[in-house]
Amino acid sequence: MPRHNLILSFFLGDKNLFITCGGSRKYPALSSYSPRHQPVWYKPIIFYDHTLVTFWRLISDQKNRVADLYASITVPVIMDTLILTVVILVITGSIIGFASGFLGVGGGFLMVPVQFWLLTSLGTDPTLAIRIAFGTSLAVVIPTAISGSWAHHCRKCVLVRPLTLMIVPAVIGSISGATIATHLPGPLLEFFFGILILVAAMVMLLVRAPPDSLPMTENRLAFVFWGLTFGCISGLLGIGGGIVMVPVMILILRFPLHKAIGTSTVLMVFSSIGGAITYIVNGLSVPGLPPYSFGYVNLLQGGILAAVSVPMAQVGVRAVHRFSAGQVKIVFCIVMIVIGLHMIGIF
Repeated sequence: MPRHNLILSFFLGDKNLFITCGGSRKYPALSSYSPRHQPVWYKPIIFYDHTLVTFWRLISDQKNRVADLYASITVPVIMDTLILTVVILVITGSIIGFASGFLGVGGGFLMVPVQFWLLTSLGTDPTLAIRIAFGTSLAVVIPTAISGSWAHHCRKCVLVRPLTLMIVPAVIGSISGATIATHLPGPLLEFFFGILILVAAMVMLLVRAPPDSLPMTENRLAFVFWGLTFGCISGLLGIGGGIVMVPVMILILRFPLHKAIGTSTVLMVFSSIGGAITYIVNGLSVPGLPPYSFGYVNLLQGGILAAVSVPMAQVGVRAVHRFSAGQVKIVFCIVMIVIGLHMIGIF
């Protein structure tokens, strides 16, 4: 269509749509051009050469054709994007659910980068996206960890006494960490998250567990200190904390492998509750959040992830008591290294 200055005003009726088109000396009104330049579905009523107002009547059947054409273009694009998002979240939920039961981790090492990528690709501000990814990750960890905790408890792989000493410090730490995270810039949080993932992966890969003959530590202050540390890391970086808890429990507190996995899974329930509530409260009055967000928790993404991860946690618990965790641990460490390098901006 030739260049012109259009001023459109729509008056919708049962069958008619009138459009006011304004011209100027530099860009004459549309009526000065030949009919072949005019849209085929419009029928002119009144023409004034180089005037400000030209009225057009839209034929009713052609109006429906335009609407159908618009729908045929936009609906498939929206549906394709929605289907792709759901598929990615279902796959992610399956992996984190299995990882939660198998390795005693919350799955935040995978949930956070996947959600961050989905949110930013849909136009969410990166700082808001990383906070929503943290808050939603903690919310998903709660039902996933509860599912895994019950299965570990049934197999008597939860150390109750150390757990009772770590629960309260973990909740306090998670609230403090989440509060700090809601006031830090997004790029800094991404960098810290990437560094933590890389350190945890290297520890799990390179450091060997102490022999089972060594007794478990009985230092109460150690349990309190590490509970506070686990909670702070969980709230600050939006993860269950299992990627830190399990190596520390095995290497420093000298828990047996299966009991370290079971105990860390139960502790994640409490630390995640404190962190998730804090992310919700601090994000309630924040503008620019994507649809279906409750504070810094996205209910849509969280619901899909939780629906898949909860049953998969049971599968992971059954697998860890039947097979060696060595090869699967290597695979997860490799995934963690790739994610960590990506989050700190290496590629």
